[in-house]
Amino acid sequence: MCFTGEFEDAMSCPICDEPQYDLRKKAQNQFQYIPIILHLQVMFMNPDMICLLLHQVSCESSPEVIEDVLDGDILRRMLNSHVEIDGERQRYRYGESDTDIFLVLTCDSISVHKGLGVQHSKTQYLCYPMEIIILNLPPTIRMQDQYIFSLGVIPGPRELKHFNSFCWPLYQECLCRLKGISTYHTIRHNFFILHMYLIHIFGDLIAMIKALGTLGIGAIKPCHSCHIEAICNIQAKRKTYYLLLTIPGHPENHLQEILNNLWTHKDYLQTYRRLNSAATEVERKQIQKETGIKHRSIFTLLPYFDMGRAVPSGFMHAIYINLFKALIKLWHGEFKGLDASTGNYIIPAPIWERIGIETRNAVKSIPASFIQSIPNIDTDFGNFMAEDLVFWMTWLVPYLLADRLPPPYYEHLLDLVKIVKTCTGFGITKEEHVKLSVNISKWRLEYER
Repeated sequence: MCFTGEFEDAMSCPICDEPQYDLRKKAQNQFQYIPIILHLQVMFMNPDMICLLLHQVSCESSPEVIEDVLDGDILRRMLNSHVEIDGERQRYRYGESDTDIFLVLTCDSISVHKGLGVQHSKTQYLCYPMEIIILNLPPTIRMQDQYIFSLGVIPGPRELKHFNSFCWPLYQECLCRLKGISTYHTIRHNFFILHMYLIHIFGDLIAMIKALGTLGIGAIKPCHSCHIEAICNIQAKRKTYYLLLTIPGHPENHLQEILNNLWTHKDYLQTYRRLNSAATEVERKQIQKETGIKHRSIFTLLPYFDMGRAVPSGFMHAIYINLFKALIKLWHGEFKGLDASTGNYIIPAPIWERIGIETRNAVKSIPASFIQSIPNIDTDFGNFMAEDLVFWMTWLVPYLLADRLPPPYYEHLLDLVKIVKTCTGFGITKEEHVKLSVNISKWRLEYER
C-alpha cells in the first residue's frame, strides 16, 4: 500500500499493520511517480510530435466502420457531452479542442525476482509497471516504446494489496486537468489550455482485479462485465468454480440472459453505496460475495469514467495465453486431469512429435519481421510466449492439424481462427461486428458441448 490520499497521515498500513518507517526512520519502500502532464507539455514543443497528435482530428473515418478505439462508443458519447467539475457543467465539451489528449492506463503484473539466484520467490507477481498510452497518436506507432510513458513501477517483493493508493497521483492529475493547464504550442506560437482525459484501463487479469477492486478468480461472481455466477462440483474435495453457459441438468443455456444483464456504471455505484452503508463486517463480506466487488475503484471518482465499459478484458491474456493453452492441453489430454470421455479430440504423442518438427521447419522460411524462431511445441511448450501462440494457432494450426484433428473439432478450431482474425483485423464494419458477436457466442456454446 502507498501512503497517499486517505492514508497520507497514517503511520502504519491498515491492511497488515506494518509501520510506514523502519527503526532508522526511513520508509520501508518507495514508489517513484512520474507526472504525465510534463511529458504532454514537452510534446507540444516538438512540431513533428504535434503533427502526430493531430491524427485523431485529421483522419477521416466512416461511422459504419470501427478502425480504432477512438471509433468506439465511449469516446463518441464523451464528445457529445459537456465537461463536469464538482457537479458543475462547464461550457466546453470533451474533445472540443484538437489539443485535447485521451489516455489509456496499462498495468501488468510481472515477476522480476522469481527464479533468480539460488532462492526462488514464493510470490508469483512482484511488481506492477504503470504506463500511459496516448490514443491521439496513430495506432501504427502508439504502442511503440518511444511513445509509451512510464508512470512508475509499483515495487515488490510482496503482492499488491491496495492499487487505489498507488493510482492517487494519477487520479489527482486527471482531476486537475479537467480544468486544463496552460501550455505553449510551438507551431501556433501561443499558449492554450491543455486538457487530458483517462478513458480506458487495461492489463493482465491480476492487475485488472486490483484496479477494479473485484474479487476475481475463484469468486462466485468473478466477472466484472456480467453477472454470470460460477458453480462448482459440491462432491469434489477441492471447490473449483467454473463459468458455464449451460448448467448441468438444464436443457437450455442462459447466454442471452447474461448478455441482457451486463454490469453498468450505475450498478457499480449502487454496489459501492451498499458496501459503504454496511453496518457490520459480516454484512460487508456478504455483499462482496453476492456482487464480486470488494471495494470502490478510485477512477469512478472521475466524472466521465464508465466502469461498465472503460475496462475491457485483455485480449492477449484471455485468448492468446489462456484459451489457446487450454485447447492445446485438451488436445494433449492434459487439461486439469480431464479425459476425452466420449470425444476423440486427443492427438497421439507420435503425431505431436511430428507436429513439433513441422512447426520448427515452417518458421525457417518465414521472414523474421512476421515471427521469430518458435520453440518445438512438443518438447518445449512451456517456453511458448503469447507471440508464439498467436502465430502458431492462427497461421500454422489450420495446416498442421488438418486430417489430424477429427472433423467436428477441426471445424470448431477453424471457426475460432476466423474469429481471432476478425478481431485483430485493421477494421470492422458495424454489420460485421454484429455477426462477430453471434459467432463468438456460437463457438462458446459448442466448446462447452
